[in-house]
Amino acid sequence: MKKRILIVDDEREACTALVDILKDNYDVMCAYDGEEALRAIEEVRPHLIIMDYDMPVLDGIAATEYILMNPENRSIKFILLSAYLHGKRVQDWIALIDNPVVFNKPCDIDELEAAVQALLA
Repeated sequence: MKKRILIVDDEREACTALVDILKDNYDVMCAYDGEEALRAIEEVRPHLIIMDYDMPVLDGIAATEYILMNPENRSIKFILLSAYLHGKRVQDWIALIDNPVVFNKPCDIDELEAAVQALLA
């Protein structure tokens, strides 16, 4: 059975590109804002979430906080992927997650794939 990945990014092209890269080895689903991600988690039960920071409706920080409030979600791995990795609020976001993997957009796709493989091994 393939591991499940939820990509949360309001940039639809970014989601589509990541799905195309990862779909051969993983079951991949996209959500386009944090609120959509919260609904998708119940359906998908992902092993890994690739989360953007700056999104409408509910940003990556708030979505991550809500996700981690549920003890059943504590085993989910996170990759934080954002063009905005500066400032205290973002550092607080990174601190929410045990051993987060963080990539600045745009990122090296080979490095991202390697991180996904390592987290889901």
